[in-house]
Amino acid sequence: MRNFPINVLAMAQSVIGTQQYIIEEWSHTEENDRGHLIDFYLDPVVRRASIQPMEPKEVSLSGLDMNQVYIEIFDLDLIKILTRTENPPRISFGGYYWRPIPNNQDWTKQGGWNHVTCSRGRKK
Repeated sequence: MRNFPINVLAMAQSVIGTQQYIIEEWSHTEENDRGHLIDFYLDPVVRRASIQPMEPKEVSLSGLDMNQVYIEIFDLDLIKILTRTENPPRISFGGYYWRPIPNNQDWTKQGGWNHVTCSRGRKK
């Protein structure tokens, strides 16, 4: 439910700017010759969003692992891309792969402030 007749995130991004990131939708999983499950992804898609690091205090208050690095991606359409029935997409930003963290909240925030928290994975 939105409290504002306009999308606040769209207005803010015109001032604060955006960064480029790449998203690859999960396709399927296959077992390799050694019996390990390998995820396969669709072709990469370049997107733009405001990407902000999470401060240690914010990580602590969120109950996340303090030994991990997190970012928040503020994207108008990313919420629509994510699904809860399949594996999450793989996000590339800043030389690393990032994994969206599922939560139990409604991902549509008030006033259009949609964001997804991601944890840092391995280097690209």
